[in-house]
Amino acid sequence: MPTPPSGRGRCGFTLIELMVAVIITAAVAGGCVIALSQSMDARTRSHARQQARSRAETAAGVMARDIANAIRSGDMFDAQVFITDLTVDGSARDEILLFSRSDRRVRSATNEPESGEYEVQYRVVGRVERDENGVTRGNAFSLWRRMDPVPDEWFDSGGVATAVGDGVVELSISAFDGEGWYSSWNSDQDGFPHAIRIDLRARDETGRYTADTRRVIALDRTPPPYATAVESEQGPADTGGAP
Repeated sequence: MPTPPSGRGRCGFTLIELMVAVIITAAVAGGCVIALSQSMDARTRSHARQQARSRAETAAGVMARDIANAIRSGDMFDAQVFITDLTVDGSARDEILLFSRSDRRVRSATNEPESGEYEVQYRVVGRVERDENGVTRGNAFSLWRRMDPVPDEWFDSGGVATAVGDGVVELSISAFDGEGWYSSWNSDQDGFPHAIRIDLRARDETGRYTADTRRVIALDRTPPPYATAVESEQGPADTGGAP
């Protein structure tokens, strides 16, 4: 006589079902790990690019403020502007020296009076970076500013130098005379420029990403009085009297 089937169903999983479940779980876990890794990498890249951009904008802003406050004077001895065109290892490393006004003291720790007018000089300076074991990791660059109260016998020395822009690797400066741009400038020979253009490149602390920025600073000047211009064309006015 045949045995009647029992009312209980099959319990557990077969080996094939377990293998399929393991494979699916591994695939899902792997996908999650890859997604998280890519997300963290994207965040790191975004932070590095933002850091490079912030460094470039900060350094250019400091330079633009000093250039905009450049001293204007009819005597060019009191309104110096010098731009030196330099290239180091294929990178632009221009320098600028000018007289500028500032309401911040250079030597705040002393009580010596300062005039509020300063020699201001900018240049890119590099240094060799080493780890804690003394192994060279690479070169680090910064934008340095030197300020010294004027008048001074030596325009290109003295004062206090400070780093105002980390990661600045290139600096190109041009002056505008009303008709064209020039990579070098000497106010003793060329006069006072109409505008100065800054092209600056900075990189993040890893050195993988860079950012470029540009500033064009107009150097306004007071136009000659209209009456003076008319008199110079027509000659001096007749004040009366015997011929």
